[in-house]
Amino acid sequence: MHPFFILGLHTASLVLKKSELRFFFTALFVVLLHGAFFIYALNQKNYYLQPDSTEYLNQRDNLLEYGSFYQGNPEEPHRWYLETRRPPLNGIVLATIKKIHPSDITVLIFQNLLSCLVLIFLLKILKKQYPDFNLLLLIPPLIFFPAQMIYSNFIMAEMLFQALICTGLFFLARAEKKLFLFFVFITMAAFVKPVLYLFWIPALIILVVFRKISRLSLFHFSGAALMAAAVLLLSWFNYQRTGVFAFSSASESFLPDYVVLPVVHVAEGKEKANEVHASVQQTARQKKNYTEYHRSLINQSINVIKQYPFATVVLWAKGMVLFFTDPGRWDVLAFQNKKPEEHQDGFFHILKSQGISKALNHLMNQGTGLTLFTLAGTLINGVLFFCFLIFLKDERYPFLFRLMAAVIVFYLAFMTGPIGSARYRVSVFPLLLMALPSGWFYLKEVFEKFALGKKAG
Repeated sequence: MHPFFILGLHTASLVLKKSELRFFFTALFVVLLHGAFFIYALNQKNYYLQPDSTEYLNQRDNLLEYGSFYQGNPEEPHRWYLETRRPPLNGIVLATIKKIHPSDITVLIFQNLLSCLVLIFLLKILKKQYPDFNLLLLIPPLIFFPAQMIYSNFIMAEMLFQALICTGLFFLARAEKKLFLFFVFITMAAFVKPVLYLFWIPALIILVVFRKISRLSLFHFSGAALMAAAVLLLSWFNYQRTGVFAFSSASESFLPDYVVLPVVHVAEGKEKANEVHASVQQTARQKKNYTEYHRSLINQSINVIKQYPFATVVLWAKGMVLFFTDPGRWDVLAFQNKKPEEHQDGFFHILKSQGISKALNHLMNQGTGLTLFTLAGTLINGVLFFCFLIFLKDERYPFLFRLMAAVIVFYLAFMTGPIGSARYRVSVFPLLLMALPSGWFYLKEVFEKFALGKKAG
């Protein structure tokens, strides 16, 4: 290590207070960790995750060349599905970045900066709210959640989505009067990834239920109304293009591919699942236009799901558990360019599809390093979830902030359903990380009371 660098660190340690020093080293670690993943991505030239990255880049290029939000290749046969699958905001951001600098590496730099800024701003909040908390304790969760750094280095929408959600909530953490501004950012987030488009419904219900506790005026409800209006407006715009009144066409793949297929697999076996899935697709393709095709896919999928209510509930529950615990093996394989779809023999995949006994057997027989990573990552993620539950009653933060944080985390866990994995937790990972001090001091207090009780006994 260069002597001037050592001298600089020593000088910093003399000048800064203990809490500031911890903040400095944790922030430095965040930057260096992102830098390491960034350099790896550049060396491997692996910063495209198919087909998602291609669709985002197509949307960007079509917007710049034709003024269209179409996500397909204009030189290939037109696919109506790709007219509306991706909402427009990420395409607009990518187009703006390309106007500034044409290299796709610029996108990675932008995403890494977003991720670092969100995490460093989070550190500032924690330093203020918990001056006695050792911020260095945030390092293990960061190490064992590589998805945060991985998706900073894939050309995807995850980092922009995360930044908008967290910015909205950070405003709300400062003052409950910022509720309208919170909804503005959440609406923008829905225009990045469509999963949030129904968020205004549970949020509005919660606000009505807790309106007296939160002392809300009519103006505070206008944010939810704004989001509802924006969702309806884009749905109408999509109807003008495709004949289908929908915020996004994503349900065309989500229901048959990620609900029907695994549900029937769990209930009837793989062969029957493939047969039902193929039948749903074939029947839909026989329709004479896109509107009927879309309606057929959705209706058939819902009818199949109705036949297996128990399997659906079980699959959804497993997916929600994975949302909070998955250490991100799929993401690591993708980042190493190892085609995770061809290596689906991980612990959680087997747990979800074949049950606990086979999953444990696999865990005991895989490599020691991978086993330790799986166990440590799962344990740390489980601890963060516990801390988040404690955080929801932490009165250091405004009641409305905690309420909306809970709604958005559990909403995303539910809406991603059977797909639940580390990739989908990226959007709320800073919120889970934010909860660590609440859980830490709660457990510390519990142990101290236990020790005093034992001593008195």
